[in-house]
Amino acid sequence: MAVNILLMWATDELMLWLTTVFPVLTSAAPLLTQPALPLTLGALLLALLLGKGVGLSAAVFIPALCAFSSGDDTLDVFVLGLVTSVVGVLAIFRSRTRTQTFRAALWIIFAVIVVEATYLFLNATPWAFYLHVLGVAIVATFLTVLLVNLLLPLCEYAFGLCSNISLLELSDLNHPLLKRLQLEAPGTYHHTLMVSTLAEHAAEAVGANTLLTRVAAYFHDIGKLANPTYFTENSFGENRHEELSPRMSSMIILNHVKEGLAMAARYKLKAPIREAIATHHGTSLVYFFYRRALDNNQIADGGDEDNFRYPGPPPQSREATLISLADACEAASRSLEKPTPQKIDALVDELFHNKLLTGQLDQSQLTMAELNTAIETIKKTLQTMLHGRISYPKFTTTEVAESAKKMAPRRPKGAEGAAGDTGDTRPLDRAAIDKLEGAGADQPGEQPDDDEAEPPVPPAPGSD
Repeated sequence: MAVNILLMWATDELMLWLTTVFPVLTSAAPLLTQPALPLTLGALLLALLLGKGVGLSAAVFIPALCAFSSGDDTLDVFVLGLVTSVVGVLAIFRSRTRTQTFRAALWIIFAVIVVEATYLFLNATPWAFYLHVLGVAIVATFLTVLLVNLLLPLCEYAFGLCSNISLLELSDLNHPLLKRLQLEAPGTYHHTLMVSTLAEHAAEAVGANTLLTRVAAYFHDIGKLANPTYFTENSFGENRHEELSPRMSSMIILNHVKEGLAMAARYKLKAPIREAIATHHGTSLVYFFYRRALDNNQIADGGDEDNFRYPGPPPQSREATLISLADACEAASRSLEKPTPQKIDALVDELFHNKLLTGQLDQSQLTMAELNTAIETIKKTLQTMLHGRISYPKFTTTEVAESAKKMAPRRPKGAEGAAGDTGDTRPLDRAAIDKLEGAGADQPGEQPDDDEAEPPVPPAPGSD
């Protein structure tokens, strides 16, 4: 907002300087000042950073304040700012690349032209001014969008926010952390891809940010890179926990959240992604090793439970909640033998109820209706991912031999003479033929085969 007012002052000063240098513009200055004002700047920035709702609110508030500060033509400035800002927010808030932001500028230019043309027409302004207004609108709008792209990274860094443009850049699977997952922890990498698919479908069903959900799911388990082989998906059949105490094993498992946050800070990942890393297990219990410690009488029943719990906190944002649910469902589904839709539904329902009963969803921004929708979506997606296949019959030895005989290549017509065996239907041995032809070519006086001989030249008429 302060930037908007500052730029309005700069625009007024620029127009005053232009009328001083070019006196011919004196009569046109009042008409050219309004389309040159950067009234949409604040609304466009907020729409990219905080979404459509905040952007539309700014599209009303900022033009009103700018119009009040302008002094003259208050109503005209407010109407121009309101229309262009609303159009700009609706055109730009879904942008995922910087190129798309400049496409949105075309809609803003169209809105400026419509509003200014209406104003000029009502004031019976000569048609010559229309072209001047058009040129000023084009230049001012593209400069405003360019300024938005320049200020966007600074605002993200200063306020810890994340736009769709930055998220799309982070979604590149060649990111150093994701490349390390592929090479050092392939099982975890595959798990993150499956979780991202589950969570993204659920986010689309409840109207959450699908891009943020997918990208945050990519990075939610990067902490496992510290000790990848201590996790089942990367163990390659070797149990590294057999020689460890339950307490030590739980420390290694719990530590992957802390390691993930450290890596996220090192690689300067955005705050929403760090939230997903910190909250995807909430404050849940590492029950497997806790149960083993109880069975081995290493802890008292109900005692020392905090040492087997994740540090948390529970997920709060809608996207982090969906990642937490998808992570638990995908991991648990791998333990199902011969998964069926009924088994998958029962497993997902059990996990969901456990999270509700243990308070892992108490701070979530999702409503119960949205949670139920997300759970149903996860069930359907899991059933598709874990679908069975029919058992294909195997070929017998006889069928394989007959199929090979039918598919054997045949000699072209006219090749019997070259083979030397008119009744033989076996495929030609090209290597042997080439060897014979090469040997024949070395002997002088040998004539080529009939098939390869040049046709005789007929005698000239009257030569006999």
